[in-house]
Amino acid sequence: MGDRERGPKPQRFRRPVALFAIAAALSIGIAAVLGSAVGWAMASSSASSCSPYDGWCGLGAALVGIAFGIAVGVIAYITAGVITITRYRPPGRRAAHIAAHLTFPFALVATLTLLSWLSDLIT
Repeated sequence: MGDRERGPKPQRFRRPVALFAIAAALSIGIAAVLGSAVGWAMASSSASSCSPYDGWCGLGAALVGIAFGIAVGVIAYITAGVITITRYRPPGRRAAHIAAHLTFPFALVATLTLLSWLSDLIT
């Protein structure tokens, strides 16, 4: 009696690459929306105390907004990806997916940097 199932079990993905793509796309979307909203709110609240003739104050408000937006975006990316992966992968098979999800942004930046360097080298 105490061993009842609560609700339907989530469907497990048979293709790990599909789960990786879904987790990355979902995380990037959520991180972009939340990071932009928080960054805009922080920048506008910081700029509210600036005088119209103080350009440096406006720049500082923009930088504060960008910094907070990036921080919230990174936290949202990690959280959404880990929740998605833990929901759709069985225990014992999650660590590699979570590690790949966390290293994906760094690998993407490194790959694009390498391709840019190679294109400058060729031309």
